[in-house]
Amino acid sequence: ALKKLHHIPGLDDAQFRNEFNHLMRVQHPNITRLVGYCYNLGHQRIKCDDEYIFAHVEERVLCFEYLQGGSLDRHISDESCGLDWHTRFKIIKGVCEGLNYLHNGCKDPIYHLDLKPANILLDKNMIPKIGDFGLSRLFPLAQTYVTIKIVGTLGYMPPEYIERYQITSKFDVFSLGVIIIRIIAGDEGYSKCADMSSPDFREHVRENWEKRMEATMSWHTSEQIEMCIEIGLRCVELDRERRPTIAEIVDELNKVDSAESSLAGQVTKKKNLYSERRGRIVFSTAYRPPVPFDIFACPFSPSCTNEELHLTDGVSYNYNGCSIPPAALKTLLKNPKLAEEDGTTDADVDAGHVSGLIFVSERNDGLEILHIALHFNVDSRVKVFALADIFGAANFIGPRLEDSGCIGGGYNVGSRMVGHSLIYTSTKEPVQQCRSPWTVVYKTNLSTGKTERLTPQGIYIYIYIYTSYI
Repeated sequence: ALKKLHHIPGLDDAQFRNEFNHLMRVQHPNITRLVGYCYNLGHQRIKCDDEYIFAHVEERVLCFEYLQGGSLDRHISDESCGLDWHTRFKIIKGVCEGLNYLHNGCKDPIYHLDLKPANILLDKNMIPKIGDFGLSRLFPLAQTYVTIKIVGTLGYMPPEYIERYQITSKFDVFSLGVIIIRIIAGDEGYSKCADMSSPDFREHVRENWEKRMEATMSWHTSEQIEMCIEIGLRCVELDRERRPTIAEIVDELNKVDSAESSLAGQVTKKKNLYSERRGRIVFSTAYRPPVPFDIFACPFSPSCTNEELHLTDGVSYNYNGCSIPPAALKTLLKNPKLAEEDGTTDADVDAGHVSGLIFVSERNDGLEILHIALHFNVDSRVKVFALADIFGAANFIGPRLEDSGCIGGGYNVGSRMVGHSLIYTSTKEPVQQCRSPWTVVYKTNLSTGKTERLTPQGIYIYIYIYTSYI
């Protein structure tokens, strides 16, 4: 790729070569590589005082590596364009790492001053590389009439430059924030940013991505999206002192990225020929399911007659609840133990006449039991069942008294749903550690009650998992 530069008064060839040699030493995976330059001294016929004369004209052309993916602006015109979230996050992180190198990795800081999607190029693997870097270093800031707009592009320039011509490293950080928001939200979403409060904008973008990704959106993907929105909004603060440094941004992105990579390396995968969807383990003591909270104060013990599974009256049920998805609830209601419940049908579930909650109740000895509550919305009745009461205690030997859990998703063959899994986690291994959820992962087939441990022995992890079952 070639970039032609116009004549620059006050910069002789020796100075140009010195600066060029400095920039040739800039090497980073996220920086477009400068490979050479061409210099030519030609003649041009120009008009001067109503006469035409021949003048010497200097021509300089910078040569950059060629990148097949083109510029970023071709790929982010809209939030719903072809880039998935993984690719977008990779681009955001790569641009930040490249800019961090220019600001902090070079002997002398290099401020870009015209960072925008058109100046970010992508290789065949969608790795981003910052282009046109260093031109602000090559030329005095007063010389703004080269081909590239050294002082920036309208829409990417911070207010302190527009109003007072002040330039610091936060100039590039502001431009970066605009780019990040455009990558996440597209042009249309970015235009809404100015008309919405920060919380409303975060919620708007997050909901759009949840709808787009549907069941494939993991907790860590959600965290990445939230963090990138937050970073983008902080970068475009009007007060430059409130903007983060690029080093702080890279540190935040590395933390969320390393957390996901660590989990990905430990994830247990059970694969077969059937399609699979990601199940999300979602637990929080602050979680408020769409079921009235009075079911947590249920005054009676579960219906199981096994003394080992009885709860003490008055024990609080307000602990780790998760609503049961309608498709999974239909599967549960086909179980003979639950089918008797007022002849509840699939249509009742679809109409919202019955809803389900899966939750954990805590016993005095610190052990936990998994329960299902059915809420009949027409007459506000609530019935609570221990999971072992439904499927039989023999199927839950081992994890039944020490686990918490939630519905982990449905599994399809083609377009036909063939099963559900209940994923829940032991809170008692290892006993030397404090009780913590998200440790040992099990899978239960809701149609049979069969339980299977998915996490290898001796591994206790905070995890999102893939499972498949037919």
